[in-house]
Amino acid sequence: MKKSRFARIAEIAGADDWYDKWGTAMGLFFDIAEVLDMTDIAGDVTPEPFAQWQYRRSPVGAVPAIETVAARAEDFSGGEWSDDFSYGVVSLAAAYRDGEITQDDLIYAGNVLQRYTALLELAGRSY
Repeated sequence: MKKSRFARIAEIAGADDWYDKWGTAMGLFFDIAEVLDMTDIAGDVTPEPFAQWQYRRSPVGAVPAIETVAARAEDFSGGEWSDDFSYGVVSLAAAYRDGEITQDDLIYAGNVLQRYTALLELAGRSY
């Protein structure tokens, strides 16, 4: 059975602890937005999704090149951990670099998370 685009993104990012639904969703949401931002340095693809998601670039530092972040994936395979980027960010960046996922996939998954976190908030499950 083929996985949904959302399930594929979550699997790549290692978002598999859905016991803490809010924490896992928000962590994945930030990982997706950060990688999507790296894929769109010119800023011509992301204004609408980022406005809907209420995501803003950090005012500190420049957005790194996706190739630089994706190169950190080799560190994870050797048991090392990156101080600069989460496992999800590095894994998604490597998947994007390798053509396994696209900007459209990232936007789709972000839109799913936007709806999901809104439902969690309405249910009083946020923190």
